[in-house]
Amino acid sequence: PVLGVCFGMQLMNLHFGGTLLTDLTQQHEGDDHGGGGRVTSHALGVDSASPFFAGLALPPRVNSSHRQGIEGLAPGFAASAWARDGLVEAIENGNLVGVEWHPEADPSGPALYSRFVARVLSARSGSRG
Repeated sequence: PVLGVCFGMQLMNLHFGGTLLTDLTQQHEGDDHGGGGRVTSHALGVDSASPFFAGLALPPRVNSSHRQGIEGLAPGFAASAWARDGLVEAIENGNLVGVEWHPEADPSGPALYSRFVARVLSARSGSRG
């Protein structure tokens, strides 16, 4: 399993054939997503049927500090969380999960990282046959 955070999610999307908005202030109207060393927060909507996020208790707002965002989703990936303005905030494809916000710096961290560690342990025990 791989968890991409912020630029890690963006790189994951690019690597698998997706595209990015390179400057949200010029290319996307909506929430302030921070960036350039500036941290903001915004509301987060999550797909309750997402394989990774289903049943996960996340706070209603998450920290944000990015000036880029997903424009076109990579083939095979599903968007599973969004900012109020429609910008994709999480993607997943099997054991590849990306989040645009910063769980290391907000209350979503413990739940999100616990879920990811459980996914790693499950994959590890499943590979032992």
